[in-house]
Amino acid sequence: MAIYDKASPNPLQWTREDIVEYILLLCAVETKFDDLMRLMISSSPTILKKYLFYLIDYDLISYSGQKRVYLIKDKGLELLSRIMMEN
Repeated sequence: MAIYDKASPNPLQWTREDIVEYILLLCAVETKFDDLMRLMISSSPTILKKYLFYLIDYDLISYSGQKRVYLIKDKGLELLSRIMMEN
């Protein structure tokens, strides 16, 4: 699902794969937590933090404390590429 599709009327119907894809897309452009919260209106801070924790734990994204941004890593780019090819 492309990033443009995420603006569709009902984000409550997103699957886990959609959420992971969207987070990875946003991390490709160095995103802050507040930006993630603003762009993912259907997500609670607690749920979003869990997704971010697991994506960091699986080495798909990283967090730069100095810049306070989340960044996609090589493994994250590979996963994002696979997800996008399947869609």
